[in-house]
Amino acid sequence: MPTIILIGDSDTDHDHHGPTNVITGSSTVNLLLEQKLPLVDNVGMK
Repeated sequence: MPTIILIGDSDTDHDHHGPTNVITGSSTVNLLLEQKLPLVDNVGMK
């Protein structure tokens, strides 16, 4: 599931951080996942 979320948000994050940095740095992925958690909850509630 987290992979799908990252792919979906890659377009939005492209301007802010960049999908390449997310893929290369696992620590960055963890940070993004923590930031994306509220979005996941919102999507799940819908």
